[in-house]
Amino acid sequence: MALTLLVTVFVTLSVGMTTSYFFLFSKHRERFIRYWSFSWLAYSLSLLCIIVFLNTDMYAVHGAREICDLLNILFLLFSAYAFARLEVPGYWLRLAFYLIIWLTIGFIYRFEALSVFPPISIYEIICTVVACRIVIKYWRASAPEKFLTMALFSFWGFGKALIAILEAQYELSTLVYFGEILFCNLLNYSIIIMYMHKSVERLTRSEKNFRIIAENAADIIFFYSLEPSPSFSYVTPSVESITGYTARDFYADPKFYLKLVPSEDFERIRNVFEPHAGDPPERADSGLIFRMIHNNGSHFWTEMNHSVIYEGGRPVAVEGIIRDISLMKSAEETLITAKQSRDRLFSYVSHELRLPLSSIMGYIDAINDRTIGAEERDAVLSIIHDKAQVLNRLVDDLFRLSRMESGQFAFNFMLCDLRELSAWMTIAHTNEVAGKTLRFINRLNSPKYDGLTIIADRERIGQVLSNLIMNAVKFSESDGIVTVVFDTDPRKKRFVISVSDQGKGISEHDLPRIFDRFFTKRDEGGGYTGTGLGLTLCKEIIEAHKGTLTVSSQIGRGSTFVCRVPLYSDNYEELQII
Repeated sequence: MALTLLVTVFVTLSVGMTTSYFFLFSKHRERFIRYWSFSWLAYSLSLLCIIVFLNTDMYAVHGAREICDLLNILFLLFSAYAFARLEVPGYWLRLAFYLIIWLTIGFIYRFEALSVFPPISIYEIICTVVACRIVIKYWRASAPEKFLTMALFSFWGFGKALIAILEAQYELSTLVYFGEILFCNLLNYSIIIMYMHKSVERLTRSEKNFRIIAENAADIIFFYSLEPSPSFSYVTPSVESITGYTARDFYADPKFYLKLVPSEDFERIRNVFEPHAGDPPERADSGLIFRMIHNNGSHFWTEMNHSVIYEGGRPVAVEGIIRDISLMKSAEETLITAKQSRDRLFSYVSHELRLPLSSIMGYIDAINDRTIGAEERDAVLSIIHDKAQVLNRLVDDLFRLSRMESGQFAFNFMLCDLRELSAWMTIAHTNEVAGKTLRFINRLNSPKYDGLTIIADRERIGQVLSNLIMNAVKFSESDGIVTVVFDTDPRKKRFVISVSDQGKGISEHDLPRIFDRFFTKRDEGGGYTGTGLGLTLCKEIIEAHKGTLTVSSQIGRGSTFVCRVPLYSDNYEELQII
């Protein structure tokens, strides 16, 4: 009676444990534990059969216990395959099915027990040996742990097979069943130890992989603990290359993040690292864009994706990734600037086209209507010609800029004698300003040019000089002076061309942007001074010659544009733009 009560209690506990195993690990898809839970359930049913068998001595109940024991060993084998992450061969299940049929036939026709149970016992022994072999081969544990576990497995499998035969011939002592329950529990603990060992091993491997990934990541990955006290638990080494500070600086000061952001961003960053219990959980993909201050004092743009970890409704930690997006932000600003520049270009071009075209159409209509007499016609035609020249220059600038941006702007470089090049440009551009009311001074330092040559596209260099002179004329008063100087630097390494005027000058605000594409400034009448393309083209042409184009200016005193192009020498190919 006492045995019956004990076995009943044990069966109840076993079923409860089986249910716990099954549902606890079903979410994680742990096949190893789930198979073991089925094995434990089969064993619990086997114990239930013992209770019935001891009270009724029915032959069929004894057979049902054998089926439960068979399933118990079979699922134990399956758990070994799952432990090693191997596929379970189908023949084990088929053999078990055939043996159950054999056992059922034996019950129906009342075969002698010794002819029915031995095949099942042999099958259980083979399953036990295979399970032991798999665990020995794939379980990374110490030799004593393996030996103890394999001893329990072997005793369990061989013992179950032996008890099945002995039960058919003899009435066994209750101590046998007590021993069976004892060893079953020992085996259960061994299974749990194996699972825990494997889980720790997998966790260690995952942590190692995480550290390899994190420590080689380009972004900053951090974990900020809020309990028991706020502190940085982990910061990747990439923080040093991005911010200039080491991870130790963050570990030493829980508020170190406030040193990395401007004062206007304090509140936003503080809200990330100091969440409140009543705040809604942050989404893991929520992006926060803000500026950070590098150790050298420079500012750069970053984006932080973070999430708050809650336990029991209160925040316990913050984890996140900080990415340097300075290049993306710069590209975004460039796109915005380009769009604004295009919008300005359309405005400028429409303005520049409208005025000359309106004048041309007006004069042509006046000629057609004979409003203008024959004596005024020549003057009007001259005006129309000037306006057409303006349109032609605008179209040429747009065409050149388009070709330069698409890489189709061709240069015809050749070796030019410096004396001949300077003389040609002097004659050509002196004629361009002929007839103007302002004074034009041309200085050519010819004696210094003996034996000096330059690799240049003569037409393009002439185009640059023409543009600079026309700009100087445009912004000079009628009695002003425009000075063009051809010279070399003191070391005779560069050919220097400077164009100076005594006009209105360029403000300090506009000076850094004077070579930007489409940049123009308004004149006193509120109109634009040009299309903003000429100086951009000049700078790109000079840089294509490995040279530089600079400007200096003072309001009310004029401006000076200086082109410096390297002279030809043996190391010409090594020259860089400076």
